[in-house]
Amino acid sequence: MNKTVISQNTPIIMTTSRDIIGITLNADECRKARLARDARFDGLFFIAVRTTGIFCRPICPAIPPKEENVEYYAHSSQALTAGYRPCLRCRPDSAPGSWAWLGTETTFRRAMKMIEHGELQEHSLPELAERLGISDRYLRQLFNQQLGISPKQYAQYQQLMFAKQLLHHSDMAIADIALASGFNSVRRFNDACQKILQLTPSSIRKGRIKDSTRKTADISHSVARPDNSLIQHQLELHLRPPFNWQHLLSFYQLRAINGLEKVTKNSYQRAFILDGQPGWFLAQQTQTDRLQITFAISSLQQLNPMLQTIRRMFDLDSDLTTIEQHLQHTALASKLTSGIRIPGVWSSWEAGIRAILGQQVSVKAAITHLNNLTHTLNQRYNPTATMHHTDTIWQDCLLRFPEPEWIIRDDLSCLKMPQSRKDTLKRFARYIQEYPDKHPRHWQEIKGIGPWTIQYACIRGLSEPDHFLEGDLIIKKVMQSLPEWDSAPVSPWGSYATFQCWQYYNDQTSQSHNKTDIATNKESRKMNASTTVSKKHTSSAETRYYTRYDSPLGCLTLQTTDQGLTGLWLPIHTTQPDDLGEKKDDHPHLMTAIQQCREYFTGERLQFTVPIAAQGTLFQQKVWQALCAIPYGETWSYQQLADAIGNPKAVRAVGLANGKNPISIIVPCHRVIGKNGKLTGYAGGIEQKEKLLRLEGVLN
Repeated sequence: MNKTVISQNTPIIMTTSRDIIGITLNADECRKARLARDARFDGLFFIAVRTTGIFCRPICPAIPPKEENVEYYAHSSQALTAGYRPCLRCRPDSAPGSWAWLGTETTFRRAMKMIEHGELQEHSLPELAERLGISDRYLRQLFNQQLGISPKQYAQYQQLMFAKQLLHHSDMAIADIALASGFNSVRRFNDACQKILQLTPSSIRKGRIKDSTRKTADISHSVARPDNSLIQHQLELHLRPPFNWQHLLSFYQLRAINGLEKVTKNSYQRAFILDGQPGWFLAQQTQTDRLQITFAISSLQQLNPMLQTIRRMFDLDSDLTTIEQHLQHTALASKLTSGIRIPGVWSSWEAGIRAILGQQVSVKAAITHLNNLTHTLNQRYNPTATMHHTDTIWQDCLLRFPEPEWIIRDDLSCLKMPQSRKDTLKRFARYIQEYPDKHPRHWQEIKGIGPWTIQYACIRGLSEPDHFLEGDLIIKKVMQSLPEWDSAPVSPWGSYATFQCWQYYNDQTSQSHNKTDIATNKESRKMNASTTVSKKHTSSAETRYYTRYDSPLGCLTLQTTDQGLTGLWLPIHTTQPDDLGEKKDDHPHLMTAIQQCREYFTGERLQFTVPIAAQGTLFQQKVWQALCAIPYGETWSYQQLADAIGNPKAVRAVGLANGKNPISIIVPCHRVIGKNGKLTGYAGGIEQKEKLLRLEGVLN
């Protein structure tokens, strides 16, 4: 039998799901780790004891065996293949999943993931290989090379390990566990347990540890079943501390969809659709190392994929100790909040919709749009949304997240946003309907979706660990506040650094809510500050640089100083000066302005963040500052603009200052129209003004 044993000459190559980190473990390092019972190595390797025939986790509380009686394995399946049975004390089946043993073959990793989600329970090995784009012979070779077992053996081991967890941590009957684990009968389940684990299901259940101090959930352990179409049970999911449950709940609370999700001070619940069938779960922390899950599903076959998704949503399998130790060596070291995980959502489709609705708007505005969209589409296309289920424990979560076909069919008139953003939603829905399994990195093919949207979806929809949102406004503020910031060291844990930055910013703003200009800004704009015009006069002696950019409106001319942008003129702009300064295409402010303009014209950007240093009188500066407060997709009259600067009688002077604005588009003077609704004049040409307002959805 082919055994993959770790020896002095056979190190474990530990990788992430993306790239090799370069950390290795040899037998001597494994020995030190097991003797120290270092929890950071839990799940990275397994210890098999020849004299007892048992394999354990590095943190097993049993008396350590002699080194000459020990073998080390990179994966529990390899120990099972070698004839070892799992320890009943440390339960290696419940060790948090690790990227360490996944190997370097992308195809192999994909195959493992699909098998873990029950692919071979519904399809044959050749069908699985066809989906992977390889032959079934090559697939068997990959598994033999990497694990020393066949794909079917691996699938059966996964079924047994999942069943063993359910026997230990759920209230389900053995017959239900057999079906949920993919065995077609209890007899086959019993046979597999005795043959491979050398234990019967009943003996495994009898051997589970009773914890009399375990906290009781708000919902009874024995759940009523008023709706016979849904199967209801309760179980526990183990995790590796530290685990900041309150951070997750706070994050979800701000972004919850009413009727689909419900967040309390100690629990999170939501409805979901899995394989076309409805389900529901409630999660709450009962101990520092476990979550209690109460669930209702349509079929037992949903159980394994549901639990896999919940583990990913709450990021239960990450090694926070290692991640936080890494971040301790970055500029964030003194700002870290322990236990922060990635707060995921149910699917990458949901993450994509949330990201599109959240482009360049506040969290509050984004979730308002999402609630309107969800409620309206459920009323139109989901008949069960209007049914009353007052006798069920999931009565607060009856809605479904909008489906692609709903968005394609609807006119989206419920959304008060630019038409370009609605068009992006429809294009995204059609794309997902045609390519449901494509990774978000391919979404760049869709007009209106840019890097920020894709990264956000990768973080929350797939829980990928290394996406640092460097272009996010809050991240920029945190970076500016930290000395000697360098984003490179946060890799490969950029996603965690992102949430640490957001948390640090939230902590700082909550402490100074009654100080500075944070207290005077509207709540909906805290997270998305609009472009501000500097109140300092630019020195006339300061060097100016310029460049040109071919835009949908023609060739734009941009001018800047080292302090900030001083001009942006359209092709026939009447205020453009003759002397533009030195041509410098690679000036950072000019490059940033052009990139943001590109995103604006494609519908990805609603606000600009490029530094501004426009030169004008104090009154003009005040008017230009007020222009930046006009929301995307809206227009003001000159009277409203005069009111905004606190001088309602200065309508004529405001109009003159508006016409002198040197930075068109970015300082949006095109959003000012006459009181009667007429477009009035525009220094860049009335046709260009009409095009800009049409782009923003003001004009049809």
